[in-house]
Amino acid sequence: DICLMGLPKVGKTSIAKVIFQKMNPKLTLMLEETSKVESFEFKLHNIPLRVFDFPGKYDISEAPPNELMIIEGCYAVIFVINAQVLALLDVSEPFSDSFEMLNDIASYIQNNNAKCSFHVFLNKAESDVFNEEARQDLLVKTRQQTQEVLNTS
Repeated sequence: DICLMGLPKVGKTSIAKVIFQKMNPKLTLMLEETSKVESFEFKLHNIPLRVFDFPGKYDISEAPPNELMIIEGCYAVIFVINAQVLALLDVSEPFSDSFEMLNDIASYIQNNNAKCSFHVFLNKAESDVFNEEARQDLLVKTRQQTQEVLNTS
C-alpha cells in the first residue's frame, strides 16, 4: 500500500486519477477537494497495489483508528508539494506548512511503521512556469528541507 499525502491543492488526487484511472490531465482542474481518504486499486505486473489518497486538511494527531491502520501498514508515503507555492516563499522562510505536515507524518510513521519509505514529489513544476535553473533551485531547497525534517523526526 502507498499513501499519497500533502497539503490541500497540491495535486494528490489529480496524480492518482491521471495515473491509475487514466483521466485526462486537463479534466483534473475540475476535481473537488478530497474530504476523506479514498483508495485506488490497480495491478502492476500482476501485483495488486492500493494507493490511499489522503485529504489535504489531514491531521495525523486526530486520525481515526482505521486510518492509522492504513498508515501503519503502508510501504511508502509519497508526500506531494506544490512547487509554485514554494517558489513564492522568501528564501529565508522555511517551507513551513508543507514541511510541518511532513514532520508530523514522518514522526508518527517512524515510531509506528519501520518498513515505510518516504518520497517527496515536487508537483506543478512545469517548464512553462519555471526555467531549468529555477526548477533546480527548488529541487535543492526541497531536498535540504526534507532531509532536515526526516533527520529530526
